[in-house]
Amino acid sequence: MSRNIKPLGITAAIVGGVLLSLGVATLLYQRHAPRQQFKQAQQTWSTQKPDRYRMTVEYRILTDSPGCQQEIEVQNEAIARVVRDTCQNQLNLVTPMTVSDIFARFQTPATESTCGPNGCQCDGAIRIHATYDAQLGYPRQIESRLERDWLNPSHWGFNTPCTMIGFIGEHVGVVSLEPLP
Repeated sequence: MSRNIKPLGITAAIVGGVLLSLGVATLLYQRHAPRQQFKQAQQTWSTQKPDRYRMTVEYRILTDSPGCQQEIEVQNEAIARVVRDTCQNQLNLVTPMTVSDIFARFQTPATESTCGPNGCQCDGAIRIHATYDAQLGYPRQIESRLERDWLNPSHWGFNTPCTMIGFIGEHVGVVSLEPLP
C-alpha cells in the first residue's frame, strides 16, 4: 500500500512544481510585455509616422479631474499650430505634445523599473498601461499608475516609514490622428 502512495506524492509534487513555474513565468511575462510593446510601438511610429498630421489629445490627471483636450497640427514632429486648447484653464501643467513627445514623457517608467516618489516599499512601482495603433504605432491610450510588485523583495517594506509625498498618475488618450497632405 505504501508503494502506491509514494508515486502519487511524487506526481503531485511534480505537477505542483510545474504549475508554480508556469504561474511565475506568466507573472514575469506580464511584467515585461508592456516594455516590449512600448518599444515596438515607438519603433513603428518612428518608421511609419506621417510628415504632417492633425491630432486631438485628451489629458486627465488620475484623480477627480474631468480632463481637457487639445487639437494640434504637427509638421515634422514639431507643433505647427494649436487649433483648440481647453487645457489652459483646467490643467496648466499640460503643454501640447506631439506623438514623439508623448513617447518621451512615458519613456522612463515604460522601459525601466521606476518607483513612486516614496520608494517601492511605500508606493510600489510606476507602471504604464497602454494600447497602440496597429498601423502607425502611436499610443491610443497611455497612463501611468502605481502598482505593487510582489515578486520583487525590495517592495516588501513591512516596517518602512513612509512619507506622504503624492503621486499624480496621468492619462493621455489620442482621440483622433489624421495624416495631412
